[in-house]
Amino acid sequence: MPLWVENAGAGLSFRVDDAAGDTTPFVVDAAGKIGIGTAAPSYLLSLDGDTARTIGMESHTTADTAGNSLTLQAGGATTGATNKNGGDLILTGGISTGTGDSNVYIKTYYDATQYNILNLYGNKRGVTLGPTAAVSGVDAFAWGAGLA
Repeated sequence: MPLWVENAGAGLSFRVDDAAGDTTPFVVDAAGKIGIGTAAPSYLLSLDGDTARTIGMESHTTADTAGNSLTLQAGGATTGATNKNGGDLILTGGISTGTGDSNVYIKTYYDATQYNILNLYGNKRGVTLGPTAAVSGVDAFAWGAGLA
């Protein structure tokens, strides 16, 4: 039999407390928004903003096995629709103030070394494309060959 929780009011629908007395490690509000580390989620999934966070998938647990993919995908147009756009995938840095900035990076690994493939700089309104560290025998343009 499934666990069923019904919110008959406007408060939190579900809350998990930890042994340390933190009353907001995980909440679901009346609108179905999930908060991790916050009792008042603003987004469909909201994380506490007091610490940098990384969302990732754990390594495979079977020995000598390649990692699994993690896909973020925007919504598609209705099946059978004519000439309708799919949803955009938007990555944004955080809001900055004054002369501060935020940046967006796309990174990858090659031979167990991490490389920045695309850097979008907020304050410089600049872009760098290609590895930020030397890749033996390959320059930044050749490494990205095949890009239109």
